[in-house]
This record gives sequence, structure tokens and C-alpha cells, in this order.
Amino acid sequence: MQRIISTTIEKYKRIDCLINNAGTHPPHATIDNISSEQFNSLININLTGYFRFCKFALPSLRKVQGCIINMASLVAELGDYHGVEYSASKGGIVSMTKALAVDEAEHHVRVNSVSPGNIRTPLLDYMCSLEPDPKKALKDCDNTQILGNIGEGRDVAMACLYLAADAPFVTGTNLNVSGGAEVTGANKGIGYAVVQALCKQFDGDVLLTGRSEERCKAAVAELQKQGMSPKYHQLDIDDQASINKLRDFVKEQYGGIDVLVNNAGIAFKQSATESFGEQARVSCGTNFTGTLNVCNTLFPLLRPHARVSNVSSFVSQMTISKCSKEIQEKFKNPSITMDQLKGLMQQFIDAAQTGSHQKQGFADWSYGMSKVGVTVMSFIQQRELNSDPREDIVVNACDPGYVDTDMTSHKGTKTVEQGADTPVYVAMLPPGTTSPKGDFVSDRTIKKWG
Repeated sequence: MQRIISTTIEKYKRIDCLINNAGTHPPHATIDNISSEQFNSLININLTGYFRFCKFALPSLRKVQGCIINMASLVAELGDYHGVEYSASKGGIVSMTKALAVDEAEHHVRVNSVSPGNIRTPLLDYMCSLEPDPKKALKDCDNTQILGNIGEGRDVAMACLYLAADAPFVTGTNLNVSGGAEVTGANKGIGYAVVQALCKQFDGDVLLTGRSEERCKAAVAELQKQGMSPKYHQLDIDDQASINKLRDFVKEQYGGIDVLVNNAGIAFKQSATESFGEQARVSCGTNFTGTLNVCNTLFPLLRPHARVSNVSSFVSQMTISKCSKEIQEKFKNPSITMDQLKGLMQQFIDAAQTGSHQKQGFADWSYGMSKVGVTVMSFIQQRELNSDPREDIVVNACDPGYVDTDMTSHKGTKTVEQGADTPVYVAMLPPGTTSPKGDFVSDRTIKKWG
């Protein structure tokens, strides 16, 4: 670092702008799978290296009132799905930039950071090449941006040029170069897209439910502008009284249910400060127990030929594979009862409170375990309904995919419309359907689970 700075000054007599761009991005890993040495190594490259370069270059920059631009990442704001050490390094860059801007203000040296979002790079091309359809994967990346395409290296370069040459009154800021990815789909999650699709396909009233009356009514109003006529009813799946009110309303107004899509859920951010035990209690309490309570309360209203779509996730498949062989066999037992499933889920929650969940064979992922429960619950429900006197009731668990929503901090590669496709597909299966039936469905295809 000292050599390149001295060589530059020797040749050009000055340094006007320093852009710190070098860095590395390791594969995602949870904190349990990262050693202190690995953490420190990445911090040393992505953060400490920037600090050293700034320190060595500042004497020259102060002479000409130059500027520093540190390359951060959109993950500095969003955090999720990029690993603890990478997120920490990029978050550190943004914080260091703001602090350094304050220190260097007296020398009139401006210090800013740039946070690229989805940018077409060799790394992105490589990641997409691992997908079954690489071209589709790249197109899905385009679809996550409100501008309709992912960025190019030139887009990031132009942002740096702006800060260096055309922004003399900008310092201590972080400039997102993201194509709007961080705001896409606000208040328009998978549930909204499901209602939108059902309004177009289902011959009957579509009921939009949710905890927030204000947000739900705003969603209904937006759909009405599009020529649709959904109805709204309040529902908090963590509140049995709320579930009962919905049941009574549906029974009185409609007498029964033809289609039920269970989409409500919760996921803690990677930066969450709650203990793992608390995350396990809340995640499983809402995603599994809350969904099961809704089903138990509303299933008596299902009409013959009704369709139930329980929104699970591909992470349930990933999570069950991380459980011990003994625990896997219990969840995958084709004769498992609902009481046995509830017992397993409670065992995980209890073990999580003492940190003994992994020792007992469960995966170290509260959200994933909650979705394991939703998936297995769906299998059991179909088995129970096969002997129900009401004919042709079909229940499936479905995976919407990695969708650009608040829950994924808008890092998903699918639009909400694409994410709603499979849940709506299984909700609209024609009469007499024998397959998929009691299955785990992703991209309209039955997947072997477990």
C-alpha cells in the first residue's frame, strides 16, 4: 500500500481521489460454522485494508482537498443471506466512512461510500450458471429491479465519478446503486400477489386477511383500482379469538370455503438481537402453530372439492437435511400423527431455550424448523382428509421460491408474482385432482421431500 501511494505521488505529484474497491465474499455460513480466525481474516481484507489505505493516502489527499470512496454493499443495509462476517465487514465500511468524514471535514477531504446491489459480475454469472436454467436465473435477477434490469460495472463507476467530480458538497453519505431493489414490492408481498391472481382466476369472492387493517385496506383499494373486488377481514394467526371471528364471519356470509391459502408468517433478520430460543419460540409459534390453528378452525368449513395451499419454503428441505438421522426419520415417518408432529416441534422449541437443540438432533435454524413443521403438517392433513366424507379436498405444501419481499430483505431473485404462481396453482387445481395431492410442490412440480 505504501509503495503504490509513493509511486503515484512520484509520477503524478498528487492524489486527488482514493477508491477502495478490493474485497472478497466467502460462501454463506452461520456463526456456528465460522472460526474467529476466518472472521478476523475477512475483516482484515474487507475493512482493515480500507482503513490502512485511507491512513496512508490522507496526507496527500489533505493537500489537495481530495476525496475517498469506499466500496460497501447493499448488504450493509439488508444484512440477510450473506453471512455474519461479510455483513459485518460491509457494515463496518459504512460506519467507518461516516466517522472518517467527520474527522476529515476540517481538512476538506470528503469521504463517502457506495453500496452496489445486483450488479452483473463474473461472480453473478457463475452463481447463475449453477442453476438448472442459467438464462432464466439471470432474467429473474433482472426482474427483481424496478428498472427492469440488473446493473453493470459501469453503473457503479459512474456513481463513483459523480462523488469524485460532481458532488463537492457531499460527504459522509452512502450511495446505493441498486436499481431500486431495496424498495421493490413494499406492501405487495406474496400474499398480495396471491389475492391479485385469485381475483383473476377464482369465480367467487376473494377475502384478503391480515393483522393491519390500514395496510390491508390500502391493498384492497389498490386492487380495486385494477378492476378487482377483493374483500377484507382482520386476521392475526397468533390470536385464536381473531381466527374465530374470521370463521364466524365466513360461516355467516358464505357458509363454506372453496380455497384456503395459508401464507402468513414471520422470519427474523440475521441482525436480530433476540436469543435463538426466543426466535425458535416465535417462529414456530407463528409459522407452524398459528397456521395449524387456522386450519383446525377453518377446515370444518371446507366444501367438497376445496383446495388448501400451505405456503412452506425450500428451506424446509434444506433444514431437514441438517437434522440428525433419528430426527429425520421421525419427521419423515409416513404414519406420523399430528400430535406426534406437535410434540416434535415443542421438543425443538424447548431444546432451543437451553441451547441443546443441536445436541438433540435438530437443525440450528428456527425459521427452517418452523417450515419443516408446515410441510409435514400438510402431509398429515391430506392423509386425514382422505377419509373425510367430503370428497376431493386437496391439501399441498408449496414453495414460492426465493422471492423479492420484505422477508428476504428484497434479495430474492423472483418477483412476488412469480412467487405467487405455485401457491395459486395448487389452490386452483381442477376437480378430481389426484396429483399433486398431499405433496411438496415447487415451480408447479412435485418435489421429493426429506
